[in-house]
Amino acid sequence: MTETEKKPKENKFKKLIHDILNRKFIFEGKAIHPSDTVNVMRCLDITLIDYLNNDLGFKLHRTNGYKLFLMILQIFFTFMCIGVPSLLKVEWNKKSYLVAFAIFQWYAIMWFRYMKYERCERHLLQNKFGIKIISSLDRKRLIYQPEITIKGDTVKLSMQLNDDFIFDKAGNFSKDKFIAKCQQVKQLVEKKTE
Repeated sequence: MTETEKKPKENKFKKLIHDILNRKFIFEGKAIHPSDTVNVMRCLDITLIDYLNNDLGFKLHRTNGYKLFLMILQIFFTFMCIGVPSLLKVEWNKKSYLVAFAIFQWYAIMWFRYMKYERCERHLLQNKFGIKIISSLDRKRLIYQPEITIKGDTVKLSMQLNDDFIFDKAGNFSKDKFIAKCQQVKQLVEKKTE
């Protein structure tokens, strides 16, 4: 068998191209590499949020507001502990404990933010106004599962990423087919707005 005959089989599981970020994610056999999991999820999460906003009239932010608040808090504490004493020309031995606190709070908030909102295989996208959206990704079985709760009712979608439905054999992402898989959400929204 020649090398050109082998390529189509390799492409099916080893190359994943997503139109939104226009970059490749390398597969290991039939699993997404751990270092690419967050990026693959972010692509799918953004597509889901865009669908809810554009097609169903939601007004959701692509980035969780609480996560942004925690990032700003990290920067603020760091500036207050290190930046301000440096500007005031405080001696090192008088500000060493502030530097230690700045380092501690940076990692503490980062760990909390990671565990709460952006764990590698589970993202909390939204949790307000009666809407809760949690997405998860099984990187080994290549299944993306967004769970959407609207006023107490929950719809859990399951999307197989390598069945030539969401991604074709060449690894190209199809937004139209992705949206077609979200029809259950549309039905739930229509039910809640009747």
